[in-house]
Amino acid sequence: MNPDQRIPELDVLRGFAVLGIFYINIVYFALPADAIDMPLLYGESDGLNYLGWWLGSQFLEGAMFALFSMLFGASALILLDENRLRGADGTRGIERYYRRNLWLIAFGLVHAFLLLSPTEILFTYGILGLFLFPLRRLGPGVLLAAGLSLALGGTVAPPLFSSDSGDGEGGGATAFDVARFVAENPELNHKEMLRGFHQQARRAMREEVELYRSGYGVIFMENGEQAIQQQTEHLYRSNLFDAGGMMLVGMALMKWGVLSGTRSALFYLALAIIGHGAALAMRLPIVLDAISYGFPPRLALESSSVRHALARLPLALGHIGLLMLLCRGRHLRWLSKALSAAGRLALSNYLLQSVFAVTLFYGFGFALFAHLERYQVALTAVLFGLLQIIGSLLWLHYFRLGPVEWLWRRLTGTDRQLLFDGAVPPPSGEVTHRV
Repeated sequence: MNPDQRIPELDVLRGFAVLGIFYINIVYFALPADAIDMPLLYGESDGLNYLGWWLGSQFLEGAMFALFSMLFGASALILLDENRLRGADGTRGIERYYRRNLWLIAFGLVHAFLLLSPTEILFTYGILGLFLFPLRRLGPGVLLAAGLSLALGGTVAPPLFSSDSGDGEGGGATAFDVARFVAENPELNHKEMLRGFHQQARRAMREEVELYRSGYGVIFMENGEQAIQQQTEHLYRSNLFDAGGMMLVGMALMKWGVLSGTRSALFYLALAIIGHGAALAMRLPIVLDAISYGFPPRLALESSSVRHALARLPLALGHIGLLMLLCRGRHLRWLSKALSAAGRLALSNYLLQSVFAVTLFYGFGFALFAHLERYQVALTAVLFGLLQIIGSLLWLHYFRLGPVEWLWRRLTGTDRQLLFDGAVPPPSGEVTHRV
């Protein structure tokens, strides 16, 4: 798809997803792994830290990964449009599609190993994207059923299919094994278990703090082991189901016109209300229980339970409904323009987030790992997101594509133009391409 033949709604969704996913991911770069789901382990237990944790857990966790995966499936469908493949350039189009995914795998390897982001998603997307070509002709109903089956299969059978899921990056090399502690101490009451767990978890946290405040070489070796596990075992035990399922759902939604903004305003309003309502009903009891009981180990496990994970899809759909309404509103057009700019540079922004985070928090940079409290980390993500929006708007004023997007297109043979040749203004909101 040429840069002047974009679907503005998809760019808005991408922008929201790439900014939202950093709100979740930055915590994995900034804090010990055990403090992520249990705020009482690290920092002050005050309202601001609870608020930072609650916003991510209730409204973003898992949903950003699901939304990103849906958008990848939708983009694959656009690239594999039958009208294009029937033309004289059809064979080349297929070749470019596969080359595009192979280069995405390469980007993922660089991101995981050199940029110290072992649980990054580009490698997974590149691998799974190779299998979407033969599925392009399936009807939306079949794609939806297959996608939901994959996603639900990986959610309701965690011992077989998944380790940990969600959006997390970095961190966790020396994390304390919560599940093992709970299984080995069934006789302890709530207070005894909480006290014993905190003691052992804090010892593990001290080791993790020492690791991530060290030099690049030490962190590289530790994260390399995580990256290998993520790109092998985690791929077929979790991401195949989570990401693969959501890709198929995204293809179905694209064929139905949901992601391209062609449905009615009433449809999107209903999607927003039902999606957010269902997610709230699923997740709010877990959040309230965790706060009420002081984040005990058993409830820490509940944060990645079936009920919490099942809320990802309705939450992502609720966000889609709200954002599609935003695209139609006149008074908030500035916001949709800002998100669209961030979305047009989604790959560049995603990689830049990792560069920023490892530089800010790890020992070879500013070494702020475990120095900031939860609310400060959340505020850092918000402020950097605003900087990325401003930077994206300025960049697109002078250039046609983001730097990594341009490199990706050059490597796949899609675009032979120079990066600065014919800058295209952000889309005005009119949809110019349909599947």
